[in-house]
This record gives sequence, structure tokens and C-alpha cells, in this order.
Amino acid sequence: MPDLSPALCRLIDSLAQHAVQEYLTGEAAQHNGQGEQRPNHPTLPSLNEAA
Repeated sequence: MPDLSPALCRLIDSLAQHAVQEYLTGEAAQHNGQGEQRPNHPTLPSLNEAA
């Protein structure tokens, strides 16, 4: 496999950093309640049934 040029390596690094930042921003939004809500919440048994 041929070596990648320095310019191509910088481009790949930049794109990877951008993808990580996008992912982490989305994760933080979900943990702060700003992301999409879960569409199918599981039904929970009543307290008497759970005990």
C-alpha cells in the first residue's frame, strides 16, 4: 500500500476530528434532554405488580 501524502493525512485527520465533535455534540444534547425523545417507551407494571 503506498504511503499517503501529508496533505491527505491532514485532510483525513481534520475530517475525523469534525466527525468526533459532531458525535460528542449529539451525545451531550441527548444527555441534557435536548435530543430526540425515545419514541417507544416501555410499559412499566403498576407498583403493586412490580412488588
